Amino acid sequence: MSKKIVILKRRQLLLSAVLIVIAIAVVLIVSCFTKSNNTDTPSLENARYIPGLYSSDIQLSEYTLHLELAVDRDCIKSVNITNLDEEILSMYPLIEPSLQAVSEQLLGGIAIDAVTISEDSKFTQMMLIEAIGSMLEKATLPTEDSLLTDSDF
Repeated sequence: MSKKIVILKRRQLLLSAVLIVIAIAVVLIVSCFTKSNNTDTPSLENARYIPGLYSSDIQLSEYTLHLELAVDRDCIKSVNITNLDEEILSMYPLIEPSLQAVSEQLLGGIAIDAVTISEDSKFTQMMLIEAIGSMLEKATLPTEDSLLTDSDF
């Protein structure tokens, strides 16, 4: 039985380790840059909305409410009033519960046209739904039917 003794110098071990680390780094960098564009960005084929944050102002006598709507590609994420302070709440106490009732339905997946309006705050909810509806029109992706062609002119 013959035994072979391999003698490696420290310099060779260090050089081998450095080369292995560089090879692994190159493989990781190449794999990051060669990913397909289809997996990086979601397709808009089944999307309903253009993702983003949309805003609208509602004028209530001397107060202006700033309403914000956050949408994802297929659903409404949130509906908020950003400048709701105690003075506005004392003058218009139905604003907050009305917005909560409307936003709960929208976040639950109910279409803006099918939102149930309570009799207690009918006009407040209708005002909020109108403002949210105008923001949703901005956020909605155009359909093939709504695109104009040259023959439409």
